[in-house]
Formats: sequence, C-alpha cells, structure tokens
Amino acid sequence: MIDSEIRDQAALWMARARDPRFSDWDALTDWLEADPAHNIAYEDGFAGHDLAEVLGTASTAAPAVVPPISRWRRPGMIGGGLVGTAAAAAAIFALVVPSAPLAEVAIATVPGEHRLIHLRDGTQIALNGGSRLVLDRSNGRTARLEQGEAMFSVVHDETRPFTVDAGGARMLDLGTRFNVMRTARGSEVAVAEGAHLVPAPYRIVPPDASLAQLVPSGPEQADDTVQALLVSGCFRAERRIVVATPYFIPDATLLMALTLAARRGVVVDIVMPRRSNHRLADVARHRPLRELAAAGARLWFTPAMLHAKAVVVDEQLALAGSANLDLRSLFLNYELMVAFYEPGDVARFADWIERERTTAVRFLPTEPGLLRDLSEGLLLWLAFQL
Repeated sequence: MIDSEIRDQAALWMARARDPRFSDWDALTDWLEADPAHNIAYEDGFAGHDLAEVLGTASTAAPAVVPPISRWRRPGMIGGGLVGTAAAAAAIFALVVPSAPLAEVAIATVPGEHRLIHLRDGTQIALNGGSRLVLDRSNGRTARLEQGEAMFSVVHDETRPFTVDAGGARMLDLGTRFNVMRTARGSEVAVAEGAHLVPAPYRIVPPDASLAQLVPSGPEQADDTVQALLVSGCFRAERRIVVATPYFIPDATLLMALTLAARRGVVVDIVMPRRSNHRLADVARHRPLRELAAAGARLWFTPAMLHAKAVVVDEQLALAGSANLDLRSLFLNYELMVAFYEPGDVARFADWIERERTTAVRFLPTEPGLLRDLSEGLLLWLAFQL
C-alpha cells in the first residue's frame, strides 16, 4: 500500500508536468527513480486519462505506447483527465488543473531507449534514444520533435497533411516514410518515399539516401539495447533469420528466442567461420549450436575467417556493425550497430550473407563425450573472459 504522502507528491509532480512550460524533467526522473513506490503512484495517476483518443488504442489503463525493445525508464506521457489519488491530491488538482482536457502529450526516451508510437490514423513514429516528442491531442496529424531523432511512417491523407514541427518552422506531408533529427546545429530531414514540402532552414538529405538508425550498446546504456533488439527481432520473425558472426556464444534469452523461432518454422541460418581467431570461442560455441540444430536451425561453416557481423530478420530489419553474438560483446563491450529498415537495404545484406553461405559447408553437430561436455560447460562459464 502506497501512503498518502507519496500520492500527494505524485499529484504535485503531475500538476507541474502538465504545464507546457515545465522543464524540470531531470528532477522528476530523480524523484521517480528514488523509490519504486514513487513510480507506481505516478503511473496510477494516469489510470483514468484519455490518451486513447490521440494514440488510437482501445484501452486507457496504461500509456498507449508500445516500446519495441526496452521497458519504460522515464515518464513518457503527460495526459489530461487526471484522476485524483487522495483527498489532498484532489484538492490540489481542483486548484491547479482546469477541467478542460490537456491539449498535448509528451513522450520522452533516455539514451539507448527506443519506442514505437502508433497514432489512431495508422501512422507510426519510431522514437530514438535521447529524444522528446510532443503530440497534439486535438489534431492527430501534428507532432513536434523537441530533441533527438524520430522516424515517421505516415498514412497519406491529401485532405489532412501531416505536420512536423522541429524547431519553429514546419514540415508538411513529408511522404510515407521520413526521418527527422534535431541537433545543436539545426534539423535534418531524410525523405524515403513521397513528396515533401520543407521550409528553410532545414537541410534535406537526397531522396535516394537510405534511412538508418544507430543502436549503441555498452555499460553506460540504460538497457542492453543490441541484445534486446535481437531478441525482439527473433520473436517477431515470420519467415527467416539470417546471421553472420565470427563468434557465437549467445546468452540464454537470445538462444531461446532463436530456438523458438526455428521450432515455429522460421528459417534460421547462422553463418560463421569453421575456425575463428579465438580457438576457445570455437570450442564453447558447440553447446548452443547443438541446441539450435536440434530445433531445426541450419548452421554453416565458411572455410576462411569471417569477421563480419550482420543479422537480417525477414524483409523488415537488417543490423550490421561491431557487435558479435557472444556474451562479452552483448553485455560488456562498447559496441555500435546500425539498423536498416528500407527493403532494398535489407535485401542487400541478405544477399551478401547468402553469397557467403554458398561457399560454406553445413555443420551437423554430434553428441559430445563427457570430457568435451565438461570442457564446453567450463568455457561457457568463463565466456565473459574470452
């Protein structure tokens, strides 16, 4: 049971955050993270709000944003129709909050966090880490990017052009897919499809440029972003998962996600060198490879060293960069991956991995002896040191 004092504090924070001029987000975040009860009291206050009208969901029991790879870390939405949580809180709201519904909804992400926002007209917004987006509650075809980066997939409507404000000037109906980034130097817009009307001083990336997002990972990130994106991709895969990696020592969650994908009929191909430049990694990989092979995954060994790192999921996502599929790379090292979403880019990565696979030999693991099994288990236990 959360005491009334905490609920009163939550009510005060909600009343302050409702003000469009509110800027003390760091102090609010510190208060939320100081005690789990603070966050619960704050979230409970949204139980009766009416954000469904803006974000197009049937339920109003929770914020209507579905994050693709990470959990809520920071207050993401400030809504209207607030529910009084105690008698004192009700008195505070009576003084501070007018009865009219709130006009704007703010959504924020911390560095390393990614969120996917669904609007009621079918438009989707992928909000990158360290970003803040404000939606107009009265007009679902308007958004304001206050900081960071967002990729918009807009449902076209000639009678109601989609408007994005990113620093004072407005961009109208930027096509079905476009990316907006706000930096200290200004705003940049990359248009993937459709016509666009962008006033100065925005710099337009050529229409044939590919859209991509940087996905960093490392000890300073709020979440294990690369690992979380890989797991999410495996669970969402419908047709294929293609992997190229020099080392393969996945954690239990990623291994389970790959195994379940193979068992439900997704084609899982993993391409790796027959012998890498880390002999211990080659020994330790056999236990997870046996589990994947038993689930129906196909394992391929190339004759020469393969140091590329790439993952393709269906025709929707391609990841390439520095992260190996091993424990140290996924959880300890500073890594950087690039996520590609354009079908042409995804196809090019898939074709490249397929060409590597044609030179490889399929690996069919066998059951190990007792000594081999013990040595593999010991190496897996020490995998962070490989």
